[in-house]
Amino acid sequence: MEEHGRVSVVDDSPDVPVTRFVGQRVRSVREIGYSDGRADFTAGLTLQFPAGSVRLLGLDDDLLIAHDQHLGAVEAHLHEDVIIARVVQTCGGCPSQWDAWTTGGQYLYLRYRHGEGTVELHPSEDTDTWDGGESRLWTSWDDGTNGGRIELADFLSLAGLRLTPDAEVRTTAPKTEGKA
Repeated sequence: MEEHGRVSVVDDSPDVPVTRFVGQRVRSVREIGYSDGRADFTAGLTLQFPAGSVRLLGLDDDLLIAHDQHLGAVEAHLHEDVIIARVVQTCGGCPSQWDAWTTGGQYLYLRYRHGEGTVELHPSEDTDTWDGGESRLWTSWDDGTNGGRIELADFLSLAGLRLTPDAEVRTTAPKTEGKA
């Protein structure tokens, strides 16, 4: 699996929120949407590192780099669909994998194999729909363990996802082979 990259800063200003991530491996990359009722577009990316995350946003022809800061009124219009309402474990062995749905109804395929975790976004759990333009890799990481099993809570933490307090979490009969 390819590494997403590393961060380097030319002018190492203490005011630049990415300086603490210099030299760290990028664990995952997620899309940030913007929607205000009039406009709906991809506004930027969240880069997740072992020590935290940083948001890179392209708004009003400016590149904004935000770490822990609140961006004022624009913050209400930024959205990452990272809250899981329903999860069904489809394989408890190697690979560990789940079907998951966000609070917005988006289907996600979660998989962990050889220490690599992936979250794929697809139109539905029907694998016949996975080859269209609506399917894409949403986030991925390598934890360096070469492991094949992972607990759901650990997977979600590494993927930057979380469960709603009343999430439905189920398991199904273990499969001998994965989906993909």
